[in-house]
Amino acid sequence: MKKFLALLTIISLFACAGCGSENTSLPAEGETAPPISEQTVSIPEPTGFAATKTGKFYNKFSGKKMTMKYEMLYDGQTVSVLSVTNGDKMYSETLVDGYGSSSIIDSEYIYTIDHSTKSVIKMSLQAANQPSIDTMIEESDVSLSDLVKSSRTIDQKTYDTEEWVIEGVKTVMCFDEDALSYIISEAEGTEYLIKILEISDEIDETLFDIPQDYTMTEI
Repeated sequence: MKKFLALLTIISLFACAGCGSENTSLPAEGETAPPISEQTVSIPEPTGFAATKTGKFYNKFSGKKMTMKYEMLYDGQTVSVLSVTNGDKMYSETLVDGYGSSSIIDSEYIYTIDHSTKSVIKMSLQAANQPSIDTMIEESDVSLSDLVKSSRTIDQKTYDTEEWVIEGVKTVMCFDEDALSYIISEAEGTEYLIKILEISDEIDETLFDIPQDYTMTEI
């Protein structure tokens, strides 16, 4: 289970990434700006991480809000996951073989929610042996020298790939043109294929609310 949680943690690191920036210039002193109809807008080409497919894709979610639905095979079972990022908080809903569980992770605690018993277990990330989750990947978090561009064929379709190393874990982003279609993550020498089902910059903020009538136990 720890191996599976570690894998989900790595995936969550890619839940929202990249920062956008704008460059504007004003006329020099004594100069007059040309009429709007005569102005030529020059948009600088992105460089570094922002110029990669990964950077361009995640740059659309610079508001630190993302909803991602994906599925993967783990120990022969199909795992369906709903992951919602809201700033420094993450909501995760996992369905395995008909059994579902939910959790909320913030900068200090993980809340494991059992809706069938209306109960919540609150545990510090330190006690749970889980690192705090930084849902914002900056250019400084990756090294362009580690980037490997290639392609992979999945289900008879070829995708452009960008391979990154984050916290020592190899992660391959598979793109259909500019759309993220798969993530291939390696944990303890085993590759896991994650199929992206849906990605949106809209979130349901009520998912981060713990029902008042649930019993909470802190350990």
